[in-house]
Amino acid sequence: MEDNGRRGKNVQVEGVEKATLARWVQETLTDGSSPADAFWLVVLFAGDRLVAADRAFVVRDEGRIIGAVTASMQGETGEGPEIIGLYVLPSYRGQGVGRHLFRHAYDALKADGADTIRVVLLSREARRLVERLKLPDLEVRDVGMA
Repeated sequence: MEDNGRRGKNVQVEGVEKATLARWVQETLTDGSSPADAFWLVVLFAGDRLVAADRAFVVRDEGRIIGAVTASMQGETGEGPEIIGLYVLPSYRGQGVGRHLFRHAYDALKADGADTIRVVLLSREARRLVERLKLPDLEVRDVGMA
């Protein structure tokens, strides 16, 4: 990411194959992630959640993935458009990476015809991010506040 002189960085979001995202999760888990980070990576990007996603976007810093988001027009449970998982490496939080990833996934779903987009929040940080974005047509569900 390039420093553009403002709070945060010049964030470039790119679409990737789910296999790329799965490799990143595996590499990050074996890279000495904290137990908490390992937990969130598995919860957000493994098993049925990754299978349900029909798109994945990442942000890189010097070629290394530092954050990711997944989304689907059908949603994780078939209930319609949903942003399924969002994660940013701890050392990159607070720099706008999560905001850019979430907004990119939201815009992609809207461009594909989504009227309402569901997001299930699992943490206080996710709640704050969504509240700051103030996006229309967002159905927010809280299931836990870690």
